[in-house]
Amino acid sequence: MAKAFAAVIFCLVASGAEVGEECKTANLLQRSKTKGSLQKAGFGPHPFVEAVHSACSADLAALPSDEYNFYQTMSILEEHKDQVSGACKNVITATADGPNPKIFEVVDTMITPLMDEKGVQSDAKFSIGYIKAPLFFSSPEKSPLFKTWFLIQHAKVQPAPGGMLFVHLGGPSPGIKKGVGIIGLFSEMAYVHENFDLISVDQRGMGLSAVGLLNTADTFAFPNTLIGLLGFNPSLIGSVGSLVENFQDDNSINHQGPCSELAQEHASEWMDLRDPADMEEVETWLDAKAKFTALCSAQLDRDDGEGGTYNMLQYMGTQALAHDIEWLRWALGAPSISLLGFSYGTRVAAAYSSQFPARVRRVAVTGVMAPIPDLMDYARNAALNTGEILGFIQGQCVADPECMKNPFKQGESEEPGYYFKGDINEAINELFWRSAVDKGQWYKDHCSNLTGPSVKQVAVELQTMLTSAEKGALKGYDQGTWPKGFLALPALVFQLLQMPCSLAKASESSKSAFPEVLKVFDLIPALDMTGKWGKNQVAKLITDYGKDITFSPGLNMFMLYASAAYGWPQLPTPIGFSNPTIDAVIVNPLYDERTGMKNAQEFQLNFPKSSLVTSPVGGHCVDHNHGAEGWHVLEEFLLHGSKPSSGDMVGKFVKIDFAKGVDVIKQLLAEIGITGSPTAQQK
Repeated sequence: MAKAFAAVIFCLVASGAEVGEECKTANLLQRSKTKGSLQKAGFGPHPFVEAVHSACSADLAALPSDEYNFYQTMSILEEHKDQVSGACKNVITATADGPNPKIFEVVDTMITPLMDEKGVQSDAKFSIGYIKAPLFFSSPEKSPLFKTWFLIQHAKVQPAPGGMLFVHLGGPSPGIKKGVGIIGLFSEMAYVHENFDLISVDQRGMGLSAVGLLNTADTFAFPNTLIGLLGFNPSLIGSVGSLVENFQDDNSINHQGPCSELAQEHASEWMDLRDPADMEEVETWLDAKAKFTALCSAQLDRDDGEGGTYNMLQYMGTQALAHDIEWLRWALGAPSISLLGFSYGTRVAAAYSSQFPARVRRVAVTGVMAPIPDLMDYARNAALNTGEILGFIQGQCVADPECMKNPFKQGESEEPGYYFKGDINEAINELFWRSAVDKGQWYKDHCSNLTGPSVKQVAVELQTMLTSAEKGALKGYDQGTWPKGFLALPALVFQLLQMPCSLAKASESSKSAFPEVLKVFDLIPALDMTGKWGKNQVAKLITDYGKDITFSPGLNMFMLYASAAYGWPQLPTPIGFSNPTIDAVIVNPLYDERTGMKNAQEFQLNFPKSSLVTSPVGGHCVDHNHGAEGWHVLEEFLLHGSKPSSGDMVGKFVKIDFAKGVDVIKQLLAEIGITGSPTAQQK
């Protein structure tokens, strides 16, 4: 089929306006196969592909080119847009106000008041809908369709003078619900509203686009208004791709997740990985992961119409998202595009601009994920970065004699008999030792036979402190610089030591009943990178690091990527991560607990035309509330092209106020209902 289509394109280009007999034969072959078994399986040329070749065949034949791929065909037509016929131009011309219906299905459009930074009110127009994306993104001439949902805030002027501004806030996660407020990131809201179509997405398998993975996707009823969709089923609109969860549609009909029955049937067989230093336990855990990912993946096999099958999960990665963005760009008339990426969004920006550089105007990124193709290498890098940040906080604390001491008075905030008299260094060692010793035996001996937190759970607790929470005591930053958790981390270590049985009870309730790895969020690293390792190799690396107590603080980030290196049966679809022509600016926090400056430096090496700027703050990414000077640099470049010198540092260094952190911890404990006088069994 692919050869037949290639022959059609070749003939159109090579033979001029006259289509010869060989071309007619190839075309008939393509049509007959499309009308036969492939169409029964939902296959065939994308409607836009058909429209382009119908309206633009003579134009393509007249243009000098040796390109045969549809993406390259569109690139040729864009390059020569002023030279093509009226019929061809009509097919490829569109705007956000009048998108191409063969690609983008508008579900609802809404006008809402927008107050800009100067207090001036104007009307903002939003559209929500989905692109009819070719599931097989590399071959739109032969593919079933997939609905990827997008939100568009229209520029006041159409077509948008600045083109598209695609924003990805990170994750991987759905972006549409937060997309309504994205314009609030910018200090020049009026300018953005005037000049850019602002774009957000629920990428494949997530949010509204998660419905495409359901067996009942075709009958799933969505609300038909933007307000209805934004307020729709919270578990769906916020989904990061759970394959075991059921979703209720707008008609209150329950739709089973593809692997929900599997979860119910095998729930008792799953175990959490408690001790990453135990080879036997790690291997058993990896075996279970491989078993359940394979069983779950099989639920997403589909008939290809030719006696074979394909798997839906194979087409859920960042490669797919990059192509979906390109299809939306065509739907809006192929404007230029700028990309703003936070965290995982930096990987999306890199993938798109590597794949489709010709129309990229500017790329701005913060909280950068590195271009490291191997999963285990990335896992090590991520863990070491977390360890470095915790080491930095520990070092700042050591430089402050008061921070070294237990900030709580005896009797103020501990379970009876557990006041800790050592310093912060001894406290950290003790905290991890309790979890590491003999599979939680310390907690069993001291807390009514409760197992207590694993080393990984302790690492998760500490890492949680390194970025701002969305609500509660840990929300926000001190002086716009340090996450409140940075201030509170030393006090938290003492508190965890002094309330061991409360900690043990909390850790018991947090254990998962069935593998959380069965979600698109965990699949994407396995698709994006090239590391597919054997079980023995993965188990050895995990246990080697698990045995190293000095590595313990980084285990959470390490396991996030290391666990993806084994189990998923899908083939990797590695993304592009370099281009010498892309104009980019990177602004990274100096102490970013998830990505780090090393990642930012490697990103710059792969995009040599970029400038790298450092913001001397902690936490993940900069924005208008955090590392504001660095955010201003990104904004000036993104909107106006003002490019900083590479190597600049913007903002001032602010000392961490650990004394404030004690109050943060007290507030946090009050929020979760823990006091200093629990009734724990003492031994």
